[in-house]
Amino acid sequence: MKCKVMNRQSNSASTAESGPRLLKDYRFLFSTYLIMLVIPLLICIFFNFYARSIMRQDASRYQETILSQVKSICDNTLDQAWGSVYTAAQDENTKILFTQGTWTGNTLFNVKDLVSSLSVQVSRYDCLDSLGIYFYKNDSFVTDQTRYASAIYSAYLDKYGLTAEQFIDSCQGFKGYFIITQEDRTWLVLYQNILDKHLKNYVAVAYSILSWDMLDQKLQPLDDYGNGGIFLVSEENILIGSTNPDIPSDWLPTYSELTAHQESEDVFLKADNGSLLILGTPSEELGICYGIGIAKSSFYHKINSFTYVCIIVLCLLILLGLVLAYYFTQKNSDPINHLLSIIDKNQQKYKGNSMPQSCRRLEGALFQLLSDNSTLSSQAARYDTQISEATLQGFLKGIYPSEDWILEFHEQNPNLRPIANYQVVIFCFQDVENCVFIQGHQESLESYSLLFFSLKNVIDEEFLNLNEESSRGTSLIMDNTVVCIIRAQDPSSEQELVTRANNCIDFFEKIFELKTYVAISGRHSLWTELSAAYEEAYMMTSYISFWGKDDKVGFYQTTPGSISLSRNSELQELKKKLSGSLVLNHFEEAQDIINEIITNYFPQDIQYLAYDQCQAFGLVSILLDKLCNMKIPEALEAEYSARLLHTRSIVDLQREISSIFDDILQYRSKQNSEGPAWIEQVKLYIQNNYREPNLSIAYIADHFSISASYLGDSFRKLMGIGILDYIHLMRLEECKKLLAQGETIKACAAATGYTDVKTLQRAFKRFEGITPGQYKEDKVSK
Repeated sequence: MKCKVMNRQSNSASTAESGPRLLKDYRFLFSTYLIMLVIPLLICIFFNFYARSIMRQDASRYQETILSQVKSICDNTLDQAWGSVYTAAQDENTKILFTQGTWTGNTLFNVKDLVSSLSVQVSRYDCLDSLGIYFYKNDSFVTDQTRYASAIYSAYLDKYGLTAEQFIDSCQGFKGYFIITQEDRTWLVLYQNILDKHLKNYVAVAYSILSWDMLDQKLQPLDDYGNGGIFLVSEENILIGSTNPDIPSDWLPTYSELTAHQESEDVFLKADNGSLLILGTPSEELGICYGIGIAKSSFYHKINSFTYVCIIVLCLLILLGLVLAYYFTQKNSDPINHLLSIIDKNQQKYKGNSMPQSCRRLEGALFQLLSDNSTLSSQAARYDTQISEATLQGFLKGIYPSEDWILEFHEQNPNLRPIANYQVVIFCFQDVENCVFIQGHQESLESYSLLFFSLKNVIDEEFLNLNEESSRGTSLIMDNTVVCIIRAQDPSSEQELVTRANNCIDFFEKIFELKTYVAISGRHSLWTELSAAYEEAYMMTSYISFWGKDDKVGFYQTTPGSISLSRNSELQELKKKLSGSLVLNHFEEAQDIINEIITNYFPQDIQYLAYDQCQAFGLVSILLDKLCNMKIPEALEAEYSARLLHTRSIVDLQREISSIFDDILQYRSKQNSEGPAWIEQVKLYIQNNYREPNLSIAYIADHFSISASYLGDSFRKLMGIGILDYIHLMRLEECKKLLAQGETIKACAAATGYTDVKTLQRAFKRFEGITPGQYKEDKVSK
């Protein structure tokens, strides 16, 4: 792009004229955004009032719906508990045992049968913690677990913080209940006394113990009140339990407070306890009341949240309007001003006058962009220029192989047509993102475009001498480099070319703090060799960047000579040493030897790249041969060969060999990690027999006639998991399928090899992080 020269006064005038225009654009855009905010403002106000009305109406109905579900769950649980008490009292074994003063002989079989019958009852209901019968004459407890004689029943009652006297005193009526509370546990005991055949004396008492923790698991899915909760209160104002253990003691109402607001038996109990909104309903089974409490602050917070959100959204929209108006009016001027300030600040680094012309021309081009207030892309080139540059990129990369296309392009391009002999020059830039202009603007594509626009402007002025009719040539930005096609210089004039290149490099380092190096191809006379010339210059860029030479300008023809290729004896010794390191699995030492071979015995001249690629494949062959003589697929070996042939420099070749070394080690590790054949047989046996309750390591080891310790250690080492955990995982996968189909937890435990529900629950909690009930509830709700 050819830019006109401007003086400082005209630049300042253009900038001053652009100021009012920027302010006018800003006001227009900001006014437009404010007008657009009127519609969402009206919508927010309307829906705020509408939401307040609807939420107040729905909150009470929602509470009543949830409380009805709570009452249904709890009453159903109590019915089941009373049913289990009645069944235990009517059991034939119970009738036999309370007539016996001492239990001996066949009577002990009746005890065993009664324990089994009670255990079946407990397993049917989730919330039963214990079910039993106390026999007054024999002074013994028979529970779903075992019989507790008078000498040992304290071990049973201590769990509930009771003594035998306290239990008997609490069971005075024919039928009733009492509550046991401890610091962190609550139990509800339902009992029924059994009369003798004359209906005069109590001979035994059947009872069931319900755990609030188990009932809480059923009610927990219904509790989504945040700082509220579901609670149960007895007639004695005893808190049986709450789904929220963090509720303060004075938060919940008493039974009398609830019943004081009762209007009729068919109406829910409603109370307003200061800052609480309370809804309760009495139980049909016991003298307890179920309740739901929500703090008013929580309730109105939800209503007001929408208002707060609306206010925040409006503020954000106003702020967004400000930012967008500012951005769209300033986005073109800010990067240019920043670049101009960098140039002005760093011009003092020039003590001489090496590049005053290029600097003035670059400033003129930037001021032209600023005064026009247009995007860089619209100023870069016209459509036909973009097509020309795209076509030239294709020729340089060899995409258009037709000779007629290249020759026609050469004849039609006015800058290239006078040139008979040419050279390709590539300007490469290191760490562009750390350039003083790009720092802080890495995410701005416009900043990168503006930087390369400036780099190309300087190169065109200093390197191509576009103001001189005799020079001619062209340049383009290509793959974060600037590529120039220039008239070929005589060998005697190469120093002048180096001087011009160094002037550009010096300017970029001082002004932009950007490290630059230049690669120049050989002389060419045939335009059909354009891609070959570009390849020569590109290979020189790889050479300069890899070997880190002090000279920042490199010519393809003057590449330093390669090292001697006759030191075969030393190279063979290193290869033998490499083979020994691989056999002994000294892989770090082997990597060091490979790096030494590449550094000292691979020719450094880029012209010998094909030879280096062959040498590299010889090293890869040693790796494949010595790593346990492994048989590697032919397709993988062909892939390694292709990867080496696609390298473009010594550094690429060294990096690719290291990558292939790592790939071979991974392939070798994978091959060696395959376990013995019996591991697959063990896995198959577990998959077929995990439903067996007695399946264990010893059982499996006995089946395969191997040591249990060897089986466990080998399985964990090869599979990365213990054999018991593997069994659990198999069982839990089946359990989750059954739960999703609606099966009960007890049925799932029996079907998957667990001896009881508690064992299944512990395993489920450990591996899944939730209880089976929570998993089932989640699946059913979905």
